[in-house]
Amino acid sequence: MGDGDVYQDLNVKQVPLANSTSEKVVYVHRGFQQQYLSLRNEIHEKVECNMNMFDPAEILITGHSLGGALAKSLK
Repeated sequence: MGDGDVYQDLNVKQVPLANSTSEKVVYVHRGFQQQYLSLRNEIHEKVECNMNMFDPAEILITGHSLGGALAKSLK
């Protein structure tokens, strides 16, 4: 885990979920959301590439703490 990851992990204030389609306000860990938003396009590209390559019936993403929130297991 890099120094920036530690900072984001400790950035624990709860903030409204960005781009939520829910009528109900959902709060999330600010650091996790900031880190996710900075990597969102890369994550979506990797998921799409793998879906096109393997045509899975479903996708299961696992992880722990910040890694789980970011789904870094898609690398």
